[in-house]
Amino acid sequence: MDITLTECTDADWETLTAFMAAFNEEDGHGYGPENEAALRELMANPLHGRALMIRRDGEPAGYAVLCYGFAVEFHGRDGFLDEIYVAPAHRGYGVAAHALEDLVEIARTDGLKALHLEVMDGNEGAMRLYRRAGWEFRPARTMTRYLTRESDR
Repeated sequence: MDITLTECTDADWETLTAFMAAFNEEDGHGYGPENEAALRELMANPLHGRALMIRRDGEPAGYAVLCYGFAVEFHGRDGFLDEIYVAPAHRGYGVAAHALEDLVEIARTDGLKALHLEVMDGNEGAMRLYRRAGWEFRPARTMTRYLTRESDR
């Protein structure tokens, strides 16, 4: 079995957005034109990060999105594994575990000092996968203030 991650291009758009819609449906998040606009912006500017197609034996099996930032706490450039999704037909073959290893190497190559991710409460399978891959919980909780909603103005 050959697992590879390749930079997404416009040729991947239809498959990528289908995977994104499925991911957001499974995770209980909304999905719409705003998600696709943000993805287009990310793909147009590599300083923001990367959108990567996960392939199993050459066939699209999922995708991952890395977003880049900077944090003094982590001594420089850091990143966020914003999304990772493996399609149901490709689960149970080690695709996600292999992709996580590759994502860490990509982040290192891009000069990141730390890589973060979120996992939904109750998603025990994902938590086990991430722990086995060397991720750990921090004693802090992420909080968010949306800056684009009318109610926040």
